[in-house]
Amino acid sequence: HMQEVLEDEYGINISYSSLSRLLRKEDIKTPVPKKHRRKHKSRKAKEYFGEMVQLDASKFDWFSDGSYAHLHGAIDDATDKVLALYFTKEETTEAYCELVFQINHSYGLPRKFYTDGRTVFFYDSKRKHKLTLEEQLAGMEESMPQFARACKETGITLVRAHSPQAKGLVERLWKSLQGRLPKDFVRLGIHNMEQANQYLSKFIVSWNRRHSNQPSKPESFFAAKYPDKVLNLYFATQEVRILSRGYTFSFQGKKYAFDNPSCPAEPGDALIVAHSKYCPVQVIYE
Repeated sequence: HMQEVLEDEYGINISYSSLSRLLRKEDIKTPVPKKHRRKHKSRKAKEYFGEMVQLDASKFDWFSDGSYAHLHGAIDDATDKVLALYFTKEETTEAYCELVFQINHSYGLPRKFYTDGRTVFFYDSKRKHKLTLEEQLAGMEESMPQFARACKETGITLVRAHSPQAKGLVERLWKSLQGRLPKDFVRLGIHNMEQANQYLSKFIVSWNRRHSNQPSKPESFFAAKYPDKVLNLYFATQEVRILSRGYTFSFQGKKYAFDNPSCPAEPGDALIVAHSKYCPVQVIYE
């Protein structure tokens, strides 16, 4: 970390071994002790860029002031390339959607997301309602989290990791960033999430230049980029409302009305209402 700061911010080029030797001479020791890692069977990394992306969030005292925040991150399984980072106070669906928007803007959409079992991604299989045969024949679908529904509609498969070791790539990333970013924030005068989010795009470029690898296979598995308006609609929160006889429906304490002659829906029809901070309230006809 010190070697990188010297090179990027002061224009001082020095090898890792030389810098380490100078620090030891001044009796400045690393704050991170070496630990003996337990051996476990590693999962083989994917071969193609965009074939699978690991998603996760890390709660930590990022600003060294006792106020914990969640850093959400996306890292490519084949290249170790960090694709997106985003700070919020809590771990939320909206923050993971922000990662998707960042990834799409730079690369397109990946084939798979590799995640833990949080309800942002998966409902508890033991608690959720299982459809009966009659319900399945009637065309009903099992409910799923909003993020999972959006991934399905945009062709992204969600894969569940059943242990922290299984998604060791993103876990190692958190360990590195927890040691680096707080020091960067102090040095650069960054004191809040808004400032940090503005800095992260620059940090990602610097990090990937040194810490990413070439994939085993040259082809990219990223799909074509979605237009922002279209992707915002997919990843908005979508809720069903029934159109009344007066061509109205209620949503979040407000009543919305359609001009009868121009409304393509009929009373009793189901409407899907989509909304998010990126997407004003929009109505989709089923």
